[in-house]
Amino acid sequence: MTHERVLEYPTDRHERLHGPLGYADYKSFKPWLRDEFRFRCVYCLWREVWCADGDGSFGIDHVRSRASHPEQGSDYDNLVYACGRCNSIKQDIPLPVDPCEEGWGKHLQTIPDGTVRGITALGRKTIEICRLNRPALVQARRRMRQLLQELDAGGTAESKSLLREYLSFPTNLPVLSQLHPPLEMRVQKGLPRATTNGESAVSCRRPTDHHPPGKNAPQLCLGFMICPLGPVSTAQAFP
Repeated sequence: MTHERVLEYPTDRHERLHGPLGYADYKSFKPWLRDEFRFRCVYCLWREVWCADGDGSFGIDHVRSRASHPEQGSDYDNLVYACGRCNSIKQDIPLPVDPCEEGWGKHLQTIPDGTVRGITALGRKTIEICRLNRPALVQARRRMRQLLQELDAGGTAESKSLLREYLSFPTNLPVLSQLHPPLEMRVQKGLPRATTNGESAVSCRRPTDHHPPGKNAPQLCLGFMICPLGPVSTAQAFP
């Protein structure tokens, strides 16, 4: 079933898809990070489409805090996408496992009753720091798992349509090809003003960034995205 692995942590390390440069304010990276982490919290795995306020319930977290590593405050590779609750709980506490350096699935296992089990000492410490078994979250996981199972077993067109909505990307996809670091910020950092074709110099690690909503927009955020260049794997972010 396509929904069974939705709340499982990836076992592979996260290979960054993007590498935008030049933003002095780390909050400017949010559109990139939404796409980077497939519109879900890197810590609790909750998705934008499951929240009434969508991406308004999410923000940016520093893996290595600005207090201890101020030089990495606007380093894209030090930023992850997180829901507001997980972000506020973690605060500046160092994580025993960087979610981008090693797949949390090697340390954490989501149980059908909604709890997360630490299968290593590092995993158990991670659960403690991020409070991944806080009662409201455990209940929400259990209910979401049950809902997806019931929709999948429903067999009607209505249930299948609703299941697809719960597993899809949000409708307000960021159009990353239209985003560029502010010119003055790139000049201050000694970066080139523009590429040869006149586009702002933004570093990306994937041939295509994202697609505006429409027939070429990603349809399901489970194993692949549909794009003009063919399926693009997102297995690291969405098993």
